Amino acid sequence: MSSDFCIEAAPDQSGFFMTSCKAGVRRGDVIHISEAGQRSEYRIDEIDYYSDPSDMWIAKLRTVS
Repeated sequence: MSSDFCIEAAPDQSGFFMTSCKAGVRRGDVIHISEAGQRSEYRIDEIDYYSDPSDMWIAKLRTVS
């Protein structure tokens, strides 16, 4: 995945929200994020797609343990 994304904690601390552009991303997919030598994994619980651009989406993620 490209490094062009935004991720933030959900207000109720139930997970995270991520916005990005990449075609073919679906509910149940696992997102891997590496930062400063540390790797985190998140599973997509919910995803909504924008109509323009069509590959842009916002997803609710939960940490994979």
